Amino acid sequence: RVEPGDVRSRGRRGDSPCLCPGRMLRMRLMPGPVPRHAADALADIVSDYHRFGYVVVASPFGQEEIARWRHECDRLWTRPGIHEASEFRVDLRDTLDGRRVPERLDPVIDASPVFAELSRDERVLRVARALLGEEVVLFKDKLIVKTPGTLGYRTHQDFSYIAFLGFPGDRQLAISVAVDSTNEDNGAIEVFPGHHAKLLPSAADDEYLVDERALAPSSAEPPQ
Repeated sequence: RVEPGDVRSRGRRGDSPCLCPGRMLRMRLMPGPVPRHAADALADIVSDYHRFGYVVVASPFGQEEIARWRHECDRLWTRPGIHEASEFRVDLRDTLDGRRVPERLDPVIDASPVFAELSRDERVLRVARALLGEEVVLFKDKLIVKTPGTLGYRTHQDFSYIAFLGFPGDRQLAISVAVDSTNEDNGAIEVFPGHHAKLLPSAADDEYLVDERALAPSSAEPPQ
């Protein structure tokens, strides 16, 4: 279960595979990390990250801040052209009933002072610095909004999509900040702990997806 404001960090070298909303595998391999709190020792957060390939930090944000994010999502989703494939920052995705709807804004912070402020928030950056061991620089940002009935993603490792950039995988970090509560019923991200040290074999039909046979039966652990 992920609550609003929870911060989830995943490494990019190999990267713990994840299954996004739309298709849910019920599998287990090993216990994932217990949720950490922003006040916890950074050494414990870093230890969990290197052991499991991801870490969940319980929300350090207040309810007013989270409400502001939700209001900003509503505002952005009324932007002119948001439903047009020609809009350069909008990605459309299929739904269960055959429609195509906007699913993400990529990038977003240049269009949203609210999320630009969040990207610079010290409560997020202190964790990022600890995980990478140095100062951090933002190189990609996006807002994902999955309305009910929107199809999700198959099992994948993010690094497959960005390896061409030439950055070492262990020097990149994906951080997700939850705006809404998610769980097994409404489509939480599901991750596979302990598979982050290398890239897994690709699926036969798509080089960017993971061949799920490489994952031991019953091996996924949703973030707590």
